[in-house]
Amino acid sequence: MKTPATLLLMLLCWPWLLVSACDSAEKKQARLAQDQARQEAVIAKDRARHQEHLTEMRILLKEQLDGIRVFADRVKTLPAHLPAPEKRKARRCPRKASNGQSEVLRIDAPTLQLAADGLALPQSLAAYPLAGTDGWHVLRSSDLLPMVWPDLALRPKIVNQSLRLSKQTGFVAVFDSQQRKLPKLSAGGKAFESGYFVGWVHLFDARTSRLVCAEPIKFLSSLTLDLDAEGQKKIQADFDKQAQAELQRASLRLGQRVFPVDGKH
Repeated sequence: MKTPATLLLMLLCWPWLLVSACDSAEKKQARLAQDQARQEAVIAKDRARHQEHLTEMRILLKEQLDGIRVFADRVKTLPAHLPAPEKRKARRCPRKASNGQSEVLRIDAPTLQLAADGLALPQSLAAYPLAGTDGWHVLRSSDLLPMVWPDLALRPKIVNQSLRLSKQTGFVAVFDSQQRKLPKLSAGGKAFESGYFVGWVHLFDARTSRLVCAEPIKFLSSLTLDLDAEGQKKIQADFDKQAQAELQRASLRLGQRVFPVDGKH
């Protein structure tokens, strides 16, 4: 129970307490407004910095893609430089043609012709690692397709590699066939039809589109294979192996180690 003195004191102090409480609330409100203003300023600054970074990245990406497209435009002219069948002849590479420093990328003529004609890359060839799933991937460098079709290079893990190779690639090997057929598993999966490739490899200078050297090549599936439940994979793996062996022999005949031993690039 409050005494009269306490009640009197409360009555006398009430206006001061009210003013003090209001003043405290106003200060708190002001501090909250200041804090919010600072937060908004930080957010705006971060947003501006992020936007500036995006702009720089877009400019850099455009410059990179422009560089890749310059390379692509040169490569797309190569089908026009392929000799007519009756004028083809084997020619060894000059000793200075490849010093082991320049990349040699490869592509088959039908795929390259699609690019030269301005056509889109078929879906069967656009699957990572961009060498294709149509059975002829051994004749294509997985790094070359996103350089010939630069839109594929928009994948972050590919664009820098494509730009580097567009500057370092010295030669492009174009495989042109007179006859070719993929191996095929027969009905029942107990036998198969052999695959084969008969044609040429032409090595072009990637910077000038000049034909440097050429060599006829041919490879054939093994005549017999022990087939199992994965027969199609097995005959394709054998076909790839025969192709790689012929590429190595072609390297020797050309006088240059133009094709990597593991078939990658």
